[in-house]
Amino acid sequence: MKYKQTEFRTLIVDDDAKMLAMLHSQLRGQRAVSRAREVLPVVEPLLVEVYWNESEKRYKFKDETLQQFILLCKQHFDYLIVDYAFADKSNQAAQWNEIPGTSPGKGESNEHLLTLSELRDAMVAYDGERGGQQKKRIEKFFSRKVRILLRSFQHDRDKDKLGPFKDRKNATRGVFTSTTEIDSIDSFQMIYGSDSNLRENMYHGASRGRELYRNVVLQLTIQFYRTAMNNFLAHQAGRLLVIKNSRLIAILVAVVTGFAAFLQVFVSEGVASASVGDWSKALAWGVAAVFFLILGAFATTFVIERFLGGLFERFTRSSK
Repeated sequence: MKYKQTEFRTLIVDDDAKMLAMLHSQLRGQRAVSRAREVLPVVEPLLVEVYWNESEKRYKFKDETLQQFILLCKQHFDYLIVDYAFADKSNQAAQWNEIPGTSPGKGESNEHLLTLSELRDAMVAYDGERGGQQKKRIEKFFSRKVRILLRSFQHDRDKDKLGPFKDRKNATRGVFTSTTEIDSIDSFQMIYGSDSNLRENMYHGASRGRELYRNVVLQLTIQFYRTAMNNFLAHQAGRLLVIKNSRLIAILVAVVTGFAAFLQVFVSEGVASASVGDWSKALAWGVAAVFFLILGAFATTFVIERFLGGLFERFTRSSK
C-alpha cells in the first residue's frame, strides 16, 4: 500500500555522545501509520560540549556547539528532545565512576553544570560578539511553539544550582517561550523511584551505572516519541482535511452567491415592471422568481447534504 508521507522533524540536544548516538539510531527507525498516511522521522543530533576556560576560571560551551546550534535555528522542528544540564567529559566520567582507580566524583556542588538557559544565552552572546546577524533567527527559534521532551537527573547536592525537577521544567518554559506541551523524563523518579540510596548505588557506586541509565532513558524516550508521532499524525490528518475541503467550501459559497444574484435579477425586473403599472409582466417575473427559488433551494440542500456527508466520512476515515 502506498502511503502519503509526512516528515516529523526532531532535534536531540545532549552532552553524552553515546546517548546521542543511541537515540539518533533508534528514533529515526520509528514509524507512525494511519490508513493512507505515514509519518517519517527526520532526526538531527546536536552534541553539546563543555570545557573549562582557564583564563576566565569558569566552564563554557565550545564555540563549535554554539555555531552548530545557531545553524540549526534555520530549520523547523516538530519535536525537541533536550537534556537540561550539560557537563564536560571529565566531570561526566567522574560522576559516573568511570575513571579506574579513583573514587566516585561526588562533590558538594553541581556548579560545574551549565543549563539550557545558559546555552541559549551563550548563543545570543556568541552571535552578538560577531555582529548579531543571527539574532532574529535565534529569537524565532526559541519563541516558536514546539513540543518538547525534557530529561533531567536529580543530583541533590548541598549547593544545587538546578533545583527540583519542577523548577527545571519551568525554566525550560522560560527558554522556549511559546511552548505549552512538555513531556518529562524525571530520571530520579522514573528510573530510581526517588530512592536516593538506590540512585547512589547505581550512580556513584557502580562502574557501569551509566550504561543502565542510557538504556532505560532510551526505552522511555522511544515511548514518548511514539506518542508524539501519533499525535502529530492525527493533527496533520485534520489539518490537511481542512485545507483540502476549504476549497470545496469556497466553491459552494460561490455557487450559492451566484444563485442569489441570479434571483435578484428576477426580483428587480418584477419590481421595475410593477412600478410602471405593467402588472402582467411583473406577475410573470414573480412566478419565475418563485419557481427558481424553490428549484434552487432543493438543489442547494441536495448539494450541502452530499458535501457534508462526504466531509464527515473523510474525517472519520482520516481519524482512524
